[in-house]
Amino acid sequence: MSSVISTLKGVFSGDTLVLVILFIVFFAYSMFLGRGRMLSFILAFYPASFLYINFPFVNKFLILHGDKMLALNKIVIFLLFLTPLTIIINRFIFQASDYVGSSKIFRTVGLSLCGVILVLVFAYAIAGMDALHDFSPKIDMLFSSMDRIFYWNLGIMALLAFL
Repeated sequence: MSSVISTLKGVFSGDTLVLVILFIVFFAYSMFLGRGRMLSFILAFYPASFLYINFPFVNKFLILHGDKMLALNKIVIFLLFLTPLTIIINRFIFQASDYVGSSKIFRTVGLSLCGVILVLVFAYAIAGMDALHDFSPKIDMLFSSMDRIFYWNLGIMALLAFL
């Protein structure tokens, strides 16, 4: 019995739990608000990242203090760019993504996986989120260099092409 419990502790480590929760959030977002909105979110991530990185006043809008509050402040500033871009792009996404049956679930799972990867890209490449959650060295290795970030972004675009 204790070996089963120790195995479950290994499977449901902090990183796995965070990633599963993120996946469930994006899956629910896709199911309840539509895959078109999730696709808008994914496509809006790239220009929002560009705007956030090049925004000259980020340091002037950091009003919260402390490590965790500073990370939350960066997330709020990023969301100020992401939200309007998602709404604008959503106006151009048509209902061509309405599929039924198993293809609907497959596409929803794929879009949710893209959302989780984008959160990891945000946490590693755009704004350091170590204060909120410090991922294990295994995940750090996957997202540590800018070359790998490029390939993760490319992988998301390839996955979107096949969905």
